[in-house]
Amino acid sequence: MKQAIIERESRPIRAMTREERLDHIWSSTHDDYRGYAGARWPAALQGKRTVLVFCGGLGTVLKLLDDLTDEEISAKLPVQLAPSSAASRPDHGSIPMQGTYGRLGVHVFASWRDVVRAANGRIARKHRRGPRDERKRKRFYREMLAYHARHQELVVAFRL
Repeated sequence: MKQAIIERESRPIRAMTREERLDHIWSSTHDDYRGYAGARWPAALQGKRTVLVFCGGLGTVLKLLDDLTDEEISAKLPVQLAPSSAASRPDHGSIPMQGTYGRLGVHVFASWRDVVRAANGRIARKHRRGPRDERKRKRFYREMLAYHARHQELVVAFRL
């Protein structure tokens, strides 16, 4: 037991095992968006934990928590806990950033300032100021604004 504690405590702060990330997602997901596999699932899967996940062209689907891909896990984790490989990818259309935009909680008709303020709230306090992370912050703000613009275009196009 002592060896396991030492091993866990010696890892970097952001290093979480897959199981720890899944437990964090489970505990931070609202009850309305998580549950347990019921009678409609195969008998072997009944009783396992499920969550609603945005899957691109498929929309929102119910998936087993254990079957989430690394991208889906990154999308559900707060920005500061997301694996650095996913956060540093130049892919601006990535699902993880779509999930982050969804967690900003801004209305589709909100101004760009409201989006930037909400995005700033998702950044850890120690990274909100200072020249070292300025380019990363600006890229993050631009990505959130791009998602916001896409959502506004959808509302106009489909008259939602």
